[in-house]
Amino acid sequence: MMGQPVLIDFQRSLFARAAYELSHGADGSGPVIARGDSRAFTTRILQFFFGRNLIASDKSRKFLERAKELSSSPIVLVIGGGALGSGAEALYLDQEIQIVGTDVYASVNTHVLA
Repeated sequence: MMGQPVLIDFQRSLFARAAYELSHGADGSGPVIARGDSRAFTTRILQFFFGRNLIASDKSRKFLERAKELSSSPIVLVIGGGALGSGAEALYLDQEIQIVGTDVYASVNTHVLA
């Protein structure tokens, strides 16, 4: 995604500057390092039977309620939000909060690469 700031100290990082100069997906986004499926076994079982992570959905709903109690226009920093996790969709769909997404790769959900 062009125009997104990259806040990475490449001299001290495991990420290479060249990786950010290449296109990783059809839209120029995608992980710089391949990631395995590290989800917990229980999470995978719940998703198999229910199609989504019920615990994350519940926690996201409670988080949104609390954020709105604390501010009339909450701003939420999502660290590692390049790809929507199961159950986190509510954060991105709620029009009453502003999401600032960060990750180490560009995506439609990433505002800052860091």
